[in-house]
Amino acid sequence: MTQSALQYAPSRNDDEIDLLELFRLLWQKKIVILAFVLAATLLALAYAFTAAEKWTSVAYVRAPRVEQLKAYLEQRRALARVTGNKPVDIAALSNKLFNDFIQLSVTEQVKHAFFLGSPYYKSQTQDAEEQSSRSVLQRLADKDLQIKAPGKNEISPSYTLSFTAAKAGDAQRVLTAYIDAVNKQALALVDREFGDSLNAGVLSRQAEASDIEFQVEHARKRYIADLEAALSTARNAGIKEYTVGQHLPGSAVIELRNVDRLFMLGEKYLSAELATAKESPLLFPPRYYELTRELQMLEPMLEYQAAPSDSYSYQLAPTLPLSREAPKRSLIVVLGVILGGMLGCGWVLVTAALRRPKLQDTKPQGAAA
Repeated sequence: MTQSALQYAPSRNDDEIDLLELFRLLWQKKIVILAFVLAATLLALAYAFTAAEKWTSVAYVRAPRVEQLKAYLEQRRALARVTGNKPVDIAALSNKLFNDFIQLSVTEQVKHAFFLGSPYYKSQTQDAEEQSSRSVLQRLADKDLQIKAPGKNEISPSYTLSFTAAKAGDAQRVLTAYIDAVNKQALALVDREFGDSLNAGVLSRQAEASDIEFQVEHARKRYIADLEAALSTARNAGIKEYTVGQHLPGSAVIELRNVDRLFMLGEKYLSAELATAKESPLLFPPRYYELTRELQMLEPMLEYQAAPSDSYSYQLAPTLPLSREAPKRSLIVVLGVILGGMLGCGWVLVTAALRRPKLQDTKPQGAAA
């Protein structure tokens, strides 16, 4: 029997594995195993140093603080002073701003609009085809940009916004720009809602004041017309003085509330009354002057622009990443070494298993010789 045949001869039981023989086999083929390890390590190194890097910037945001809402509080408090509404609910205003900010930040339309106008997207899609550009836009909006709600058991709940880019500086700049863009839209939304409410209040007061003016003016015109008609009647009747109502014995007292009897006041009185009615200013009810005062306070607010503010507050501003998220080069190299060793050992064992039946078939012939 040859040495190789003895080396790969079966043990007493074919189902049992001789570990010593296995280790001896692997040691004898260590060059092959090392070759696999070296090849896999080189491939891992090549991938680790050529794969696109990923750097992630992270920001934590929560509802804005009271000092950030100063300009908006002044607006609403001024409106409350005029309308007599309840005091401004600061917590409700803060939550309203922040909820609008979060809802806008997760909206796909807002994400796409931001990236389409961003220099980062343009640099990523230079000379790219339309289909490729759309896939890049979808990746940026759905994968690279992430908004995560706080957990239920967090002591200090805050939303997490993150963006992943090929460079650390790009990740921080894009995330900061996105937060600023969404903040402007959230403030604009709240401004529009407040402006609509304010404008509705101004228009309703203007309409009520206009109705009062119309009623008072119409009442004066009608009174002047009645006086002119009565004066004409008095002249035609030759009534110069009002004498019917004198308190003389045996005289009759006539109430002149009916416009049909105004002519009995006489031409002299009616002429004086008519001149006074035409020259005197209109007299409005107290409600009209109250409306005028409110409009003087509200109308300037329509042109007022609140100072720039924030619909959120930072618990952590967008970070400049200090370590790569991917690729993890040391881990890739270690995995490459392990994979190479496993492949090398597997190759040695498979080739030995394939050779073993051949040796068993040639064993009787070798013994006979």
